[in-house]
Amino acid sequence: MNRFGVRGLTERIRESADRIQERMGVTKKPSHTEVDEPPAAATGNIGEVAGGEAAEEAQEAPPPKRTIGATAMQAIAAGATNEEALQAVRKEFPKARTTLKSINWHRSQLRKQDPSVPTERDLRAHIEASEAIPKTERQIADLIAKLSALRKQTLPQPVPNYSFATLCGEVSLMDLFADKRLLLAIHNMGQGCRYCTLWADGFNGILHHLESAMSVALLSKDAPPVQRDFANSRDWRFQLASHGGGSYIHEQTVMQEDGNAAGAVLYERQGDAIYRKSSCVFGPGDLYCTMWSLLGLAGLGDGDWTPQYRYWRRPAKMDDGGANLLE
Repeated sequence: MNRFGVRGLTERIRESADRIQERMGVTKKPSHTEVDEPPAAATGNIGEVAGGEAAEEAQEAPPPKRTIGATAMQAIAAGATNEEALQAVRKEFPKARTTLKSINWHRSQLRKQDPSVPTERDLRAHIEASEAIPKTERQIADLIAKLSALRKQTLPQPVPNYSFATLCGEVSLMDLFADKRLLLAIHNMGQGCRYCTLWADGFNGILHHLESAMSVALLSKDAPPVQRDFANSRDWRFQLASHGGGSYIHEQTVMQEDGNAAGAVLYERQGDAIYRKSSCVFGPGDLYCTMWSLLGLAGLGDGDWTPQYRYWRRPAKMDDGGANLLE
């Protein structure tokens, strides 16, 4: 082979073929190597070319390696305990020498980014409380059922037919039964007790339910006109009677050491006789006001909230001028 080598011989053959085509009048078809074509970036969309190259690089580039720290933090952020996060790490990295101490370090780092991530201690307490709450609720329900069963076993005690004052005149304890066999006597301490008002507000809301099973009367030491005015201000629908702080409340009190304690007594009529069947004491956190249970859902106790007669406060400046305003 001469000095041109194989490539030189090929080019000379192509040139000879071109000359023959020219002599024969055949139009030369330009070859790719002879056309002065601009690079693809000049003729096409630069973004498409760049994007294509990036896509190719992304396909060819191996995915980033997952780290132990990322695995631990992902598990912690999902609510895992330190032990559960450690298990997740060992599952993905069987040869890892990660310890609970290092997992807790990752938790502290994650808390710096997101303070809502609980500490291990708070998370443990949350888990234990979440498991204990339904068990405790069932225990309370069982105890309430037991309490009702115990009350059925108590023997009714006979009581006198006490007298009370009302707006319509004097009435007896027997009169308060109306046509019912049972009478629920609510012992209200009077208009000066916000807690008694809270309980009565609750009973008033279910009064129609209560009266389907028994007669209901609200008793207090307040005089009948005071009782009625206060009841009207609360939209109470109870039958009202005043014991005036006399013998009834001292002898039928629900707490021997307190002659005007808040509570309720259940009486039963048997012919012309009246018997005291059972009683209960009202107090913050008791079973007889739904407010306490609902406050408990918010993590609030009876020491965090005090009932008021009203929660609306009049504005400091009255739009109507404020003349003849009653406080």
